Amino acid sequence: MSEIWYCRPGTLVAIARDTSYLFVVAGSIVLIEDVDVDELSRILALTARPILQADLLTHCSNETLDTLLNLGVLVQTHHAEPIISDIPKRCRRLVIGLSGSVAVTGALTYVVPLARMFAEHTDIIITAGASQFIEPRVFDYHGIPTWLDLHEPRQGVAIPHKYLADADLILIAPASANTIQRLATGACSDLLSLVVAMTKAPVVVAPSMNPQMWSQPAIARNVAQLRRDGIWVIDPGLGFPLSDPDHPALGAMGFDLAGLVRALDGVLTQHAASLAQSTS
Repeated sequence: MSEIWYCRPGTLVAIARDTSYLFVVAGSIVLIEDVDVDELSRILALTARPILQADLLTHCSNETLDTLLNLGVLVQTHHAEPIISDIPKRCRRLVIGLSGSVAVTGALTYVVPLARMFAEHTDIIITAGASQFIEPRVFDYHGIPTWLDLHEPRQGVAIPHKYLADADLILIAPASANTIQRLATGACSDLLSLVVAMTKAPVVVAPSMNPQMWSQPAIARNVAQLRRDGIWVIDPGLGFPLSDPDHPALGAMGFDLAGLVRALDGVLTQHAASLAQSTS
């Protein structure tokens, strides 16, 4: 049995107080009372990454382990699950553009994981609109370079747009209506649109805007133009618009982190296949 691994499922939420633990597991709520909260907390910390049963049993009893298994809090498997940090990084250089949608306030939730597990090097372009919602220094704290000014050399780079255009992949998330319009018309009026105009890398755009804006014919034409120009556009999903926060509507960025990673991986695979075909 020492070959069996245990790990916490990604859907688990664990909340404790006094002698009670409340678990939310795959949508179900389970409350257990009169337990050693400190012991369970230690187990959950140990199983945040896969761990051999033999090692786990040095920290807890068989009874406690069986209880957590029966509740579905722990997952049992005969194979070690891959650790995010152990997965080879798929992208050499990733550029992420952040534009002026309110959705940019949540950018850390996907920018930092992408920089850690998907790309060897990541740069962030922050548009003037995005800077009204988010402080660029939050990315600097995570060691991710940020770029705002089209004409300001930084970090030994004399021509920022040329340097950033030499990426393997460009992701614009969120993409505001304003940014989509600049890309569709080739305006090259800011750093982000100039980089997109200059790059040979695949470009992925994740629109995010009010649902009334998304349905406007002019914006629909711009989005259609992006697709015709070879830019990948992620269809929006349901969100809570500021104009009507009680009713979800189409217009939010249409991805979660896992789905985004798979989509970007697919784009890179498709791009590599197209290059191979064109040179054969």
